Amino acid sequence: MTPPLKAAAAGAEAVAEPLGGEMNQTGALRLDLPSRPEAASAARNAVRKLNDTLQLGYERLQDVQLVVTELVANAVCHGSRAGERITVAFRIDDDSLRVAVSDEGSGFDPERLEPSDPSAPDGRGLTIVAALARRWGVDGATVWCEVARAQSPA
Repeated sequence: MTPPLKAAAAGAEAVAEPLGGEMNQTGALRLDLPSRPEAASAARNAVRKLNDTLQLGYERLQDVQLVVTELVANAVCHGSRAGERITVAFRIDDDSLRVAVSDEGSGFDPERLEPSDPSAPDGRGLTIVAALARRWGVDGATVWCEVARAQSPA
């Protein structure tokens, strides 16, 4: 096992576990965070610090930071209680990055989500994830998405 990476966030632990080949080609990273309001910001900052491994361009890095922020914020608000852990897992291959955020909650059925109120200050996180990801889904208490590593041409 590869030694733990130093994460950019207080209370965050990032662990790199290569899954064959070089880390910048194929691999996995895991970030464990305590469930508290600062977790989304900590995850966003950790993604930036881990970009040497993720090797994303500037615009794609911003997209991934936004996706991670939204998914972790949802885990804090809807999935776990204070003191529980949230895990952010990254799986890297040649052309995509899979992000999976797991919490200790019971999960949800995305088919049963109510449309968000356009005048509300929240409620658009999964809409943002859907717009930036190739695809996304829910598996129990894990919400995942796949993002292209390269920025699409305009």
